[in-house]
Amino acid sequence: MVLECLRDIFFPDGFEDSVTVTNIKVDHILRDNRIEFYRNKLQDLVNEGRNINQIAKEVNSNRAFVEAALKKIFSLDDSGVSPNDIKRQIANILKDKQRIIRDEGKRISAKNKHVDFMKKHREMIEMRNAGKTLDEIGKAKGVTRERVRQIIKRIEMHGPYEGLEIIDIKDVYAKQRDRNAQKRKVFFNKLTHEFEEDLIKLYNAGANNKEIKDQLNFSSANQVSECLEILKQEGKISPIRYSNKTGNSEEELKIIYDTIQTMRDKGESLEAIGNALGYSSIWVSQKIRQMRDKGIYVADNHNMSGREYLRDWDKINSRSKAILKLLKEGKRPAEIERILELHTGSVSRHIRIYLEDEVKEIYLNQKK
Repeated sequence: MVLECLRDIFFPDGFEDSVTVTNIKVDHILRDNRIEFYRNKLQDLVNEGRNINQIAKEVNSNRAFVEAALKKIFSLDDSGVSPNDIKRQIANILKDKQRIIRDEGKRISAKNKHVDFMKKHREMIEMRNAGKTLDEIGKAKGVTRERVRQIIKRIEMHGPYEGLEIIDIKDVYAKQRDRNAQKRKVFFNKLTHEFEEDLIKLYNAGANNKEIKDQLNFSSANQVSECLEILKQEGKISPIRYSNKTGNSEEELKIIYDTIQTMRDKGESLEAIGNALGYSSIWVSQKIRQMRDKGIYVADNHNMSGREYLRDWDKINSRSKAILKLLKEGKRPAEIERILELHTGSVSRHIRIYLEDEVKEIYLNQKK
């Protein structure tokens, strides 16, 4: 009844329901066309994190139009769902977009912060890549080595960075070794040529490394050895050192033998013993051979050399008889080792452990 009265008032000439339906359809078509027109813009605004009111203002429309448009863009099904539920779904989608944008903004901000931090301390990384130590970098920058380590670690954790290479720590150590080797080479070249005349003179006079060290006030015999090696490579001295001595005295030999035995018992190398005595490793090897020929025990420079003496007494007794027999024939320990096909030093060690008294008696009888 009310609808009929209204129709009569507003449409006195008559009104048909089909006209209303057609108009509604036309409105929907126009709205859908408008939505399609603004689809890309609406999508961009959503991706930028705008809310409903901001979007409506940008497209010069009301909230109802924006909600209808977003419902279509997001393909929300409104069958069996109240309009308020649709609004809540749209609001949640917009909130998720805004949260993602905020998180991305924080990530980008943090990344930019680390990039700025890297730019500020870029020179530290470049110095490290060049093989500089933490101490060297710290002194150059006026901070502690621990602070340098913290800065470099932070930069490494948040890399990679465009235009900056952070090389592996193994490559850093390799560069440091090369740099140290170069510094060492420069140092010894300078030292050699500073004392060249005196070094050549003393070497040609037959002085050993220790004597040269003492006369030229070098810090160690090893420094003398390094300098002489450079002179040999340059062809300024002979590789064979002249000796002005007819031999070592009994007192000198005792010191030499005791030093060799003590250092060999500790597992020291021929080179280390030579540096301690001021001679070459070849000279030490010759002295060890002389000691063993005299029946003086000198340990080999490895840990397995004495294992066979821990057990097997039949083998020990058999070897003892063979060694005594050859000693009585006048053979030296080195010759016995070759005859019995034993390792170097085996005979003198066997004599020291098992046959010391018997061998002394043999030598006494031979002297008579």
